[in-house]
Amino acid sequence: MRILFAIEAFRSGGKERQLIELLKGLRRHPDVEVEVVTFDDEVAYEEFHALGFRHRILPRRLKRDPSMFLSMWRVLRDFRPDIIHSWSSLSSVYLAPLAPLAGAKLVNGFLRNAPPKVRVWEPLYLRNVLTAPFASAIVANSRAGLRAFRVSPAQGRCIHNGFDASRLARRRPTAAVREELGITTRFVVGMVAAFADRKDYDCFLEAARRVCDQRDDVTFLAIGGGPTLSRYQQVIGAKYAARIRLLGRRGDVESLAGAFDVGVLCSLGGEGIPNAVMEYMALGKPVVATDLGGTNELVQEGVTGFLTAPQDAAQVTDRVLRLIDDPDLAKSMGEAGKARLASEFSLERLIEDHLALYREVLARA
Repeated sequence: MRILFAIEAFRSGGKERQLIELLKGLRRHPDVEVEVVTFDDEVAYEEFHALGFRHRILPRRLKRDPSMFLSMWRVLRDFRPDIIHSWSSLSSVYLAPLAPLAGAKLVNGFLRNAPPKVRVWEPLYLRNVLTAPFASAIVANSRAGLRAFRVSPAQGRCIHNGFDASRLARRRPTAAVREELGITTRFVVGMVAAFADRKDYDCFLEAARRVCDQRDDVTFLAIGGGPTLSRYQQVIGAKYAARIRLLGRRGDVESLAGAFDVGVLCSLGGEGIPNAVMEYMALGKPVVATDLGGTNELVQEGVTGFLTAPQDAAQVTDRVLRLIDDPDLAKSMGEAGKARLASEFSLERLIEDHLALYREVLARA
């Protein structure tokens, strides 16, 4: 089986991480031959280079470059894939009309979120509509994503994200993290997310301020970079600066999240299956997350954590306080989340579900 994967770049992000995990798994299958195409040379994941797969970089002269159709055709003619799995909407636009000409089956895999409302004129929706007739399957990482983009049941397939537990082996001890950051409070509450439009740092920081006003034994950490980080850094204020810390982008997320007592994710747009929440659960942390998109397919309300209404800082505050006030509840939720992740969202399941899909698509031929 020959599979061509296409994605714009390996930037730091959820879908990029999941593609890396899938590639790592496919390396263990000698009957699968893989090539990867990107539009630039950015690779935020060093382990990609160690995988040894052929990586073709097709730079664009324009943001929407029509010459890419010819560049992609040359790749297809040379590699002759059985399956083309596209992980970005733009690569799907380039590859969709070429797949049947190359005798390959197209798997559209760029639906990685689940917005509450998807308008028919939005670019992502239009690209899905445009490329769907050429696709043998449309994959989303949540059932909510398939519903949001109105994917037909005949074409749609939900393959949840998978988590590679071996990533946790390299994390540093919690005591070392606390010492590095100068944390002296008993509890640490954190959020791992980019400072970008779909993440609700207004809600997280408001909840943090409310908790800090009530207690002096909690430190809040925000981990992630992005275009709005500097704006938030300027509004923390001297009163909260010691206990609400914005750390920016870090390469040791597993170590930092391992120091959390509670993992939080406040969102504005619908997540598919949020990788940050998976990391919290893998580390045995109770979760407080916004109930949007596919998050409730991962977090079980009252079992592995709490789901909160969008933009409800009071509810986030209440749930965080309940968890730090009740260590037994926090421990039981953390243990339940870790067990659920291992059974339902494992890396092995991610790989096997994709292989089953590829075989099914080829069998239809």
